[in-house]
Amino acid sequence: MDDHIKIQLKVTSLLLEYPDEVFIRSLPLIEIRIAQLPDSYAKDKLVRFTSYLQTTPLIHLQETYTEAFDMNPSTCLNLTYHLLGDSEKRGNVMACMRQIYREAGYETTTGELPDYLPLILEFLSECPASDRTETLWSYLGAVEKPAGALRNAGNPYSLLLDVVRDLAAEFSVQCSEVRVRKSEDGRQRTEDRW
Repeated sequence: MDDHIKIQLKVTSLLLEYPDEVFIRSLPLIEIRIAQLPDSYAKDKLVRFTSYLQTTPLIHLQETYTEAFDMNPSTCLNLTYHLLGDSEKRGNVMACMRQIYREAGYETTTGELPDYLPLILEFLSECPASDRTETLWSYLGAVEKPAGALRNAGNPYSLLLDVVRDLAAEFSVQCSEVRVRKSEDGRQRTEDRW
């Protein structure tokens, strides 16, 4: 995985955390990481979001965050909720997610559910890609619904969910290209045997 994608995943994970005083003090370090990214749509969104954070009083940041992610289930950060609601299947999917974290030796330090978006983003930024992590990438597509709802409400957090949506789409395209190459390589080897 490209280092720029890892930075985008990590930075977005950090920016999706609840804004408190420690969070605000960490912004200069986050902005340094963003500045290291090449110019892109994602970088523009991240810069716009950190500018919003820098110019908004903390109490308003906290209200906006709570309104966006804690008060409205349709925009919560638990991705399996957007895909499965409160069905039994959701519990099974989260158990599989926990297993993926465990197999990678990844220790979760928060009390959040394994489908919590910032947790998934952090994991993907730190752990090597494998067939099992491809499953986590596939769940990132679930941000489309909350991103749209936040965009319609004029909530600045939609910028971050747009970054996630675009990263998921880019990863999906890369995986498709790899599968096509593998398929073509396999066909070529078969043809070479004749």
